[in-house]
Amino acid sequence: MTNQGARQRLTGQSLGAYILGVAQSGTDCAECCRVPCDPSTSYLRTDSATAVGACVVRNHWGKVFSVCARRFSHVSSPTIAEALALREAICLANRLRVSEPIFEGDAKGITDAMAAGSGVGLDCDVILQDCRTLVCNFFPLSHSFKFVRRSLNWAAHSIVGKAFRDHSFCCNTLAQMEWLESRLCSRNNP
Repeated sequence: MTNQGARQRLTGQSLGAYILGVAQSGTDCAECCRVPCDPSTSYLRTDSATAVGACVVRNHWGKVFSVCARRFSHVSSPTIAEALALREAICLANRLRVSEPIFEGDAKGITDAMAAGSGVGLDCDVILQDCRTLVCNFFPLSHSFKFVRRSLNWAAHSIVGKAFRDHSFCCNTLAQMEWLESRLCSRNNP
């Protein structure tokens, strides 16, 4: 099953019902999650630059498993914002005890640098090195980084847009899941 195919089969099934179904099947949630973590950012340049990063965690069936949005202060470039969002996705995958994560992002420079072990510029190489260290410590056996087009990363971008406009939304993971679920339902039932 391709990631693109999994994305097209998303349903509005509630997270609670999904987790209940996994629990009843006797499958460990962490085992069933070869997760594409989709980090995404929005960047606003003001006197003190603010960025919002978000990631959407899906299982290998394409079902949304978790979301996370975070506001970053004093960010000097969109590249740094993307690197910070990736770092947040790595930490979230670790907190969820995900096995074999696939980190997908639409920042080609960041995903290529992580896949190749290279840098993208002095402004965010320290963050990328931290990401590499975290990934090697958290997921020593298997992980990957893939570039995806922005249109395939729409769920993370939707969370970012909402979190950027509503500061309290960043602090409420349940609200993020419910909001994204309503968006998924509306996309699947036109």
